[in-house]
Amino acid sequence: MRLIGLAPSIDLRSGWMEVAPGIPYRPRPGSVISGRSETDEYDYHHKHNSAGLRDVEHALIKPEGTFRVLGLGDSFTAGWGAAYEETYLRRAEVALNARGGGHPRIEVVKAGINGYFPQTQRMLLENYGLKYRPDLVVVGFVPNDVLDTWVGIDAVVVSKQGWLTSLDATEMGSLGTWLYVNSHVARIPLSALVRRKRAVFFNRDWATTIYRPDEAAEQAWREVLDEYDRMDRLIRRAGGRLVLFYIPANPPLTAMHEYPERRLAGWAASRNVEFVSALAEMRAAMDDEQLYWKKDGHCTPAGYRVLADVLARELDARGLVP
Repeated sequence: MRLIGLAPSIDLRSGWMEVAPGIPYRPRPGSVISGRSETDEYDYHHKHNSAGLRDVEHALIKPEGTFRVLGLGDSFTAGWGAAYEETYLRRAEVALNARGGGHPRIEVVKAGINGYFPQTQRMLLENYGLKYRPDLVVVGFVPNDVLDTWVGIDAVVVSKQGWLTSLDATEMGSLGTWLYVNSHVARIPLSALVRRKRAVFFNRDWATTIYRPDEAAEQAWREVLDEYDRMDRLIRRAGGRLVLFYIPANPPLTAMHEYPERRLAGWAASRNVEFVSALAEMRAAMDDEQLYWKKDGHCTPAGYRVLADVLARELDARGLVP
């Protein structure tokens, strides 16, 4: 049925994830994944370096005359929905190096990994990121970081075959997983089963709960900010500075998106941490361009360009990069 087009294909991305010491998972070093998005909105081609990052190679020893920035985040920071040269960290790197006048080379280590959230970002920083001796660490916050924190670190695991799967999927067992992968007919009831289980788990409207003071989401918000506290201490001890970068999601960008902005700005001010928000610029640009893929939800190349412009401008204007 799949061969003659009566059933949709399934993208296995087989073998591109692995478990690594100190972190729950990462892309397999040297792996390359290519294909079409499940929503049929864009093609992707991701190459991962020897550290498992969607980036070029970086020596651990910082080259002389280089100012190094480490970028942490989830799939938005990894740049899903765009080519490598169109990701916001790469665009910001190019823009900062294109400035006039004398300044050191700006090198950005791009460490965005799908599904990562503050806890796993802190683990990556602690066990791998600080080895690059960054002068500045930019952490991209997306509102679903709060939801991922509430769900917890065990909700997503790497299968024996190197697939990134939900805990619900692993509970189907090897036979259930084989049927899901190989049979479109079996995938229909298995998907329905997982949806029912998740409906019980997500018994609130999390899409809006995380955007307002809410008792259920408050503990997750506190855990997010606790992780940022831990990151800040680690970075300061290593002689660097932290920048928190708010990436708005779930358009249209309404007044509710200002709650994460206020929450993060308040925390940053209380800790003397730099906070940069792209909310105003993304709102303004949405009238002229499509900044998010409508079904997939990640940024389009145009959206990543706006994020890069905001980040590069603020890092330069505030003197956070030389």
